[in-house]
Amino acid sequence: MKRIHYTFGLILTAAILAGCASAPVSETDVPGAADDPGGLLIQEAEQFYQGDQSEKALDGFSQYLRQYPKDRWADLALLRLGAIFTDMEIPDAAEAFFKRLLAEFPDSPHAEAAQLAIIDGLMSSNQTVAAASRAQQALDTATPEMRRQLRLRLLQIASADGKTPEAALYTYYLYVDAENDEKTQWAEHLDAAIELLEAEAVEAVWDRMTDPYARSLLMYRYAVLQVMLENYDTALEVLDAFRHTYPTHPYAGQAAQVVESLEQRLRFTPRTVGCLLPLSGPYKLYGQRVLNGIELALSLFDGAESSAPIRLVIEDSEADADASIRGVKR
Repeated sequence: MKRIHYTFGLILTAAILAGCASAPVSETDVPGAADDPGGLLIQEAEQFYQGDQSEKALDGFSQYLRQYPKDRWADLALLRLGAIFTDMEIPDAAEAFFKRLLAEFPDSPHAEAAQLAIIDGLMSSNQTVAAASRAQQALDTATPEMRRQLRLRLLQIASADGKTPEAALYTYYLYVDAENDEKTQWAEHLDAAIELLEAEAVEAVWDRMTDPYARSLLMYRYAVLQVMLENYDTALEVLDAFRHTYPTHPYAGQAAQVVESLEQRLRFTPRTVGCLLPLSGPYKLYGQRVLNGIELALSLFDGAESSAPIRLVIEDSEADADASIRGVKR
C-alpha cells in the first residue's frame, strides 16, 4: 500500500518554474519612427527599460503619458510603469498603473499581463483571498495561456492555505490542459495532490474529475482510505472495481496485494463465538459473572460426545461506547 509521496512543495516549485517564474510584463517590439515624436519618446523609454535603467525609463514613460495619455503606446507605458514600481517595492503605485491600464485599455494586448501583475502583487502582500477572487473572476474570459497562468496561481494559493480539495482540482485542470511534453510531469503532480485527499474530499471532487486517469487515482485513494478507516467491505468493493476497470494501472499490483490481505483478514472462522463484556470499569463485576457462566456452559458443551470444539473470543467493552465499537469490529 506504500506509495511514492510528492509534497506540495515540489508541486508548487515545478508549477512556478513552469509558468510563474517569468515577470508578468511581456516583451514588445520597440516602437518609434523618425516622424513620430511620441514613438521616439516611447522608444527611448523602452530602451532604458530593457537596459535596466529604471529611473530614466520611469521619467520617459511618465513624460509619454503626460503628453500622449490616449495614444497608441499609452497601454505599454502604463504596463512598464507598473512593473518599475513593482521592482521598486511600491505596490500601491504599481497596482494603480495596472488598474488604469485595465480600465482605459481593456482590449490591450498587455491587459492580461496587467491582470496577472495585480494578482501577483496581492499574493506578495498575503492578500490571498482577494488574489484568488480576482483570479477566479478572470478565468471566465481568459485565453488558454492566461487560464493556465491563473490556475497556477490559484494552485499556489490553495496549497499555501491548506485547501487540499481546491489544490487537487486546479492540479487536475492543469493536467488536463497540459501539452504532451508536460503531461507526465502534471500526472505526477495530480497523483500527489489526490494522495492528500480525505474520503469526503474524494467524494466531493469525483464528479468534476472526469478524466480516466484522474478517476483511477481517486478510486485507489478512496479504497486506501477505507482500509485505514477499517471499512474493509467497502474497500474490497472499490478495489475490485478498480482492478476490473484499470487492469494495467501502475497500482494494479498493489491493489491485488491489498485485496489478498483483506480477504485473509475477513475470512470466516467457523465455530468461533465472539463475546463482548464489561470486564473493566464500573460494571466489571457483572461482566466477570457472565463470563464465568459462559465458560462453564462451554466446558459442558465441549465435553459432550460428537461435539466440535468451539473457540471463545473475549473482548472487553470497558463499559465505554468507543471501546465497544472497536471490540465489535475485532
